Amino acid sequence: MDAAIANALNEEGFRTSHGQRFSGPMIHLLRKWWNLPTWNPTTPNPPHWPDGTYSVDAAAELLDVYPGTIWLWLRRGVLTGRQLGKGTPWHIELPQSEIARLRERLAHTQRTKPSRRPAS
Repeated sequence: MDAAIANALNEEGFRTSHGQRFSGPMIHLLRKWWNLPTWNPTTPNPPHWPDGTYSVDAAAELLDVYPGTIWLWLRRGVLTGRQLGKGTPWHIELPQSEIARLRERLAHTQRTKPSRRPAS
């Protein structure tokens, strides 16, 4: 992950105070010096990220579809999202207009999903 951050900084034209390119080990040291956390793959993703985007599971819950549908939509470009690096969690943008558009799409194509509620 530190190497991906270094690559992103270098691609955007940032340099160190000495004019050098960033490297993964350098980012690691900077994170340690400034006590910045790294992404922890052993903990579950939060439903909402601090920037207001959604995780795959939260987007699936919001739209009442399976997470696999969200993955498919991301691959096909139906949903917009980003990853900070390969293998990192998705950050999915879902403004109200996008939610309305996807719900309209689902109204025309959705097969009934089994309810999670117990039968009464």
